[in-house]
Amino acid sequence: MDKKTTSLFAVFIVIALAVGFFAGQWQGKTEGEKIGSEKLQPLIDSVFPEPPANINVLTGIVKGISGATIALEINAIDDYLPHLDGSPRKMETRFATVTPSTKIVFTDSETGNSRNINLQDLKTGDVITVVSAENIRNAERFDATELRIVK
Repeated sequence: MDKKTTSLFAVFIVIALAVGFFAGQWQGKTEGEKIGSEKLQPLIDSVFPEPPANINVLTGIVKGISGATIALEINAIDDYLPHLDGSPRKMETRFATVTPSTKIVFTDSETGNSRNINLQDLKTGDVITVVSAENIRNAERFDATELRIVK
């Protein structure tokens, strides 16, 4: 073989190896995703089940109180899977309306004693649990039947 033919043959081999490498990468990724979705997804679903469709209780941080409405910052319900990059969960703001029949309970974490308190006793930064008679999974605004604060 002459030099020109040898060079062309070498170039052809390099190109064929590169095409084969990238085709293999693509095929491996495609098959890996298929295996992940078919075989591993049930395992992920059993360890991290999707939140229920009917939610009546939310816990969050009081971001503000305006009249009888409490702005509550909660972890986004649909952002329940762990973040592999270490980023925090998404947050959502919900608005709970306190009605005349809403029960507001304070529990002392040291003694376990509970007592009823007034809306004015709540402040920004308090962590509270809000209970509603309705499904509040996707409700931005809702009436609260009970507010619980533990300190």
